[in-house]
Amino acid sequence: MAKVFKALEEHPVSEDSLNILNDQELHQQLFPEESQVPVLVTPDYDYVHKELLKSGVTLKLLWEEYVDSCRRSGKPPYMYSQFCKLYQDYVNQHRLTMHIRHRPGDYLQNQIIFNPG
Repeated sequence: MAKVFKALEEHPVSEDSLNILNDQELHQQLFPEESQVPVLVTPDYDYVHKELLKSGVTLKLLWEEYVDSCRRSGKPPYMYSQFCKLYQDYVNQHRLTMHIRHRPGDYLQNQIIFNPG
């Protein structure tokens, strides 16, 4: 509440404006510095997840594609680490799994064999 009173002192708002402005407009009037903060573009993680199923596609490659798209639209992108964290959150939230497709016998996995001899 004290933050609002301080903002009213710094950026006075008339009574007429209080009746006309909606919440978002009033917030921008009282806290103009917050509206200056750029809004980061949220990646389309549904698309990212589907693309990762394709052979040769990596999260790094999809992040680079996302960055290019953001720059073309003039908006700031997330950094790679945050992009990956948000993707992991998306995967956890939607309980998604990635299936590794291979033919039996194509890959051998390391096994520790106990031979008591």
